[in-house]
Formats: sequence, structure tokens, C-alpha cells
Amino acid sequence: MKNKLLENDPSKAVFELGVGRGQLAFYMASQAPETKYILVDYSGIKHKADNKVKNKNAVDIKRIRCPIEHVDASKIPSLTSSTSVSAVCKHFCGSATDYGINCITNAMFNNVPINGFCLAPCCHHRITISQYVGHDYLKAIKIDSPQLISSLRLIASWATCGPPVSETAFVEAIDDGENFKFWSYEKKLILGRKAKALIEFGRVLYLRKVCGFDCRLLEYIDVNVSPENLMIVGVVKK
Repeated sequence: MKNKLLENDPSKAVFELGVGRGQLAFYMASQAPETKYILVDYSGIKHKADNKVKNKNAVDIKRIRCPIEHVDASKIPSLTSSTSVSAVCKHFCGSATDYGINCITNAMFNNVPINGFCLAPCCHHRITISQYVGHDYLKAIKIDSPQLISSLRLIASWATCGPPVSETAFVEAIDDGENFKFWSYEKKLILGRKAKALIEFGRVLYLRKVCGFDCRLLEYIDVNVSPENLMIVGVVKK
């Protein structure tokens, strides 16, 4: 709410991508029940939390079933009629984050009043090279081939693979060697988190260039709560 991305105002809208069961929308609506909510997901979900919101309050909340890459936000009246729109996603898997970024930027170019976004990605090992939007940054730091990007995705997976099971962790770690199979869990964890940050920073720079927003990469929660704790926050420059 500090950056006015969530306001209790019926003239404003929240555009959530990859909504899943709608838990995030449920809690946002509890804080700002007068705001309009447009939720998008590619699949049908049972026991949706947004149904609870509708039953308890007269909240303007709509769910659209469509793959993110095929969504044209400029064709959604609830968005185009709003005075400002905040886009959000939580744990948007792999290249779904890139689809979401494209959806948001296309919306801006088609006069949807996007005033900011909060994008929490996950599963960086599942990004698709052809869809990833941050190639310019990776090329600038010499990660400029499919093989190197595949290696970056592999390293990113180390951040979430969890500690070794004690019964099978019988091989002594050798962190100084070149064979990563013998590296310690602690070393892999550090490198994995750095790889995830590199991937996200490429997206941040892309959004700064395309949107002209003030975009930052943040840790929105402690890593011990969730290893998928990175978030891109973008707001209109003052």
C-alpha cells in the first residue's frame, strides 16, 4: 500500500496473473474490498478462495481462464475503465514470469493504465531460453550461448534442492575441485541463489528499459520461510 499498488478504491484494479486457488487475491481483497480484481489462470481450479470473497462481501472480482501468453489486457473492460491498474503474480513458474512481463508491457502500450507491479517468480530452472526477456543483460556478462544459459538454469536449481539426506550423504564434499557433483550443499546453495538473482536482474533491466518504471529486485520474505523469496517491484517514476 505504501507505493499505492493496493488501494481501497473502486476506480482502481488489481490484475493478478497465474492466480491458482486465489489465496493472494483473498487476502488483498480483505485489505481493499472496494478495489476491482481481475484474476487470470490457464486452468480450472476447484475450491477457489475468491469464491469465499464473493460470498462474504460485495467484491468486484472476476476470473478469466486463459493461458497468460494469450491474454490481451486491452480487451478486458474492467482494466481499461480503471484509473490505475496494479499487476501482481506470486510464484509464477519458469517462463510464465516472462509471459506475464510481456502481458504487462503490451497492456501499457495499448493504453491500459498500469501504475506498477509486484512479480514473485519461482522455478528458475524451468525458464525457456526463447521466452526469457533478459538476454541483453546475460550477454553483457558473457552468458551468451544456449549451453551457458542451460548451466545457469542448472545452478539456479541448487537454491531449492534442499539439504542431502543423511543416510545417503556419505561422500565427502570437495569444494576446491572442478567437479560440481562433489561440492558441498552449502556451496551449491550460495551459487544457486546467485544464479536466481542474475536471472531476475536481467528481467529488472528489461522492465526498466521497456516500461521506464522504477524497478527493483527485493527479498520479500526470509529465505528460511521460502527459498523462492525474490520479487520484482516496479512503480511509475515520480
